[in-house]
Amino acid sequence: MSSSSALPFRVTVSPSLLGRIVLLLEEFAGHQGIFITNLRSVTNVVAAELTHQESLALAEVSAGYAVVVADGFSVLLQAQSVRSQCQLNLSFVPDAINQFLADLDGALDVGPVACNAATRQTEFTLRLMALCVASPVAGDAAPDVAQLIEQSELLHQVTKTIGQSLELPNILETAVHRVREFLQVDRLLIHQFDIPAPICVRSLDDDAPVATPVDGVTYESCAHDAIPSVLNQMGDHWVNASRNLREKYQSGLIMSKTHIEGIPELAEVLQFPPIAQVKSELTTPILVQGELWGLLIAHQCDRERRWEQANRKFLQQIVDHLSIAIYQARLFSQLQDQAASLEQVVASRTQELRTALMAAQAADVAKSEFLATMSHELRTPLTCIIGMAATLMRTPKHELLSAERQQSHLQIIHDRGAGLLALINDILELSNIESGRTVLNIRRFYLSQLANRTLREIEDKAQAKQIGLVLDLPPGFATEDQFDADPQRVRQILLNLLSNAVKFTPVGGTVTLRIRLTPHGVMFQVEDTGIGIELKQQPLIFQKFQQLDSSYQRKYEGTGLGLALTKQLVELQGGQIKFTSEVDVGSVFTVTLPKQAIDPADLPDELTMMPVYMRVMLVEGSEAQATLMCDLLTAADYQVVLMQDLEIAAYQLDAAYPNIVILNCDQPYTADIINQFCETLKSRQIRLLAVVPQGQSIDDYRHLAADDYLLTTVGQPEQLVDKVMALSSSIMLPTTA
Repeated sequence: MSSSSALPFRVTVSPSLLGRIVLLLEEFAGHQGIFITNLRSVTNVVAAELTHQESLALAEVSAGYAVVVADGFSVLLQAQSVRSQCQLNLSFVPDAINQFLADLDGALDVGPVACNAATRQTEFTLRLMALCVASPVAGDAAPDVAQLIEQSELLHQVTKTIGQSLELPNILETAVHRVREFLQVDRLLIHQFDIPAPICVRSLDDDAPVATPVDGVTYESCAHDAIPSVLNQMGDHWVNASRNLREKYQSGLIMSKTHIEGIPELAEVLQFPPIAQVKSELTTPILVQGELWGLLIAHQCDRERRWEQANRKFLQQIVDHLSIAIYQARLFSQLQDQAASLEQVVASRTQELRTALMAAQAADVAKSEFLATMSHELRTPLTCIIGMAATLMRTPKHELLSAERQQSHLQIIHDRGAGLLALINDILELSNIESGRTVLNIRRFYLSQLANRTLREIEDKAQAKQIGLVLDLPPGFATEDQFDADPQRVRQILLNLLSNAVKFTPVGGTVTLRIRLTPHGVMFQVEDTGIGIELKQQPLIFQKFQQLDSSYQRKYEGTGLGLALTKQLVELQGGQIKFTSEVDVGSVFTVTLPKQAIDPADLPDELTMMPVYMRVMLVEGSEAQATLMCDLLTAADYQVVLMQDLEIAAYQLDAAYPNIVILNCDQPYTADIINQFCETLKSRQIRLLAVVPQGQSIDDYRHLAADDYLLTTVGQPEQLVDKVMALSSSIMLPTTA
């Protein structure tokens, strides 16, 4: 480790001692170093008394010099004759040595001189002090030199401590204790500026903790227990110090005060409380890279003390070493912080890579499972289609299948083909969305009509499991349910969610489609009373190729594309989808879609209602009358279920799931049975159209509380269709549980 640039060493010696010093310099230059001097004649002076030879040497000393440039050690000696003595200046400052070599005529090109190694400089100083002690200049010089030797040893110890440790507290504590002992003062302390406070103050506008830096005494050494401690005193004794004084300390001012009491300028200096008992004070600023870090302060408490120049220089040398230690500790701390930060970055990147690898592996597994599922989903209907077609083709002509069996086989082929087409369409749709090739077809449509139509598409599946379908619309919704979006995409979203809800809801459950308008769009909710989704599987719900049941023989069919495609369709329209689920309770999927901007040119002059396929149960005992009414309703796009017996009709309500019941009031049953049937319809929100026989009044049947009445259909068939259409338009709930 390099030593700091020490102050110049000045001493007055005899010519003979100067000669020994020059020889010492030559010894330290060694064989590999460079030694330049014009004091060769002085090295021949060995007599203790001034001789003719010394007189000649003194003439040479008037402008003498010696320079040593060696590995780890460089020094410049300059000498002047003063009467019969020689005044020496020794400098270890690299800049001074470099400048001197540059000014020499014919100087050697030795390159820039670096700072000395601490051990080499200390060794030279000790050897030099030993020469001075052996050859004192005056009677009182020996004690001064002895003190210099002790001072040099102390500097060496401080330097050694700095070189052996990067623990700044240990270095500062050792230095404070040893320097106090050397100066023989009552108290030596370090006053540090801008200490990060351990107490955090919270801002009124921010919950983040904010550290408030303070000033205070951080290191202290006292001569004995009777000296009061001022350790850890923070801030108060620096309050009155002026900015001007701090700027002076910043410039390197060393301030000594012999008489503390009665100083008019006391308000302008660093003050300590009276309990500190300070009589005299010597303050040396600690500058780290040109910035005021703190103060090294010596206190004499038992008496007033006059501080010598040697004390000032010694403290300055100590401060120079401490500045290096503080700067090293700061760099080491920054290095540790950077290393810790780098470790965190490496750990974070490693975790990210590990997560990405796991995600890639999971995606690969999911894709493999998806391909296996797809092969099953494609092979099964294709096998069925080929099998049914082969059956039809291979049946001998003389053994033709009955019309019913042929129709059954063709229906199976049709259904399986439609399922395959839907599956392929889902795959293509997902691919188009991901590649950015999907274009929205914005149109204005009725939300209630779209919801009814979508519910009709899954009605058969729901009936097969006796699942109730509920459409929940707010009052008056039919007057404000026009919406601008892509109706085909919205239908696909609802169909996927409703199909999933029916698939995972057990027999006898309920699936509800809820629609609410929002300030900027619409909210759809599909709620079921199904099996629910386990918490650990919920993050996978919208991932492509992901099925929550991936076993080979799965309980529920599907490819794992439905919800992934739904999420893509929702986001394609700028919407959001989220869900909540509880095992064995059910799930709620919520979709919010914004209202899309529509080109006025695309608005139709009159918005056409989309066809809604209502189911009508006709309870009519007359076969001729029933045939006529069925033909009229079927032509108007209604699904008709004919019941010729009232009791059978009541029994088949759950299976038929009608929206409207047309009841011929001329029934061979008691009024109680008819009234009970009508009350059942009312409780299930099924509309009732009562057909009053000819010759009777509507008032005779008001007790049935029918939604509408029809006197007759014979001769005026349009009345029947008009009545049914009027009831259809008022239906908000297509079917109820």
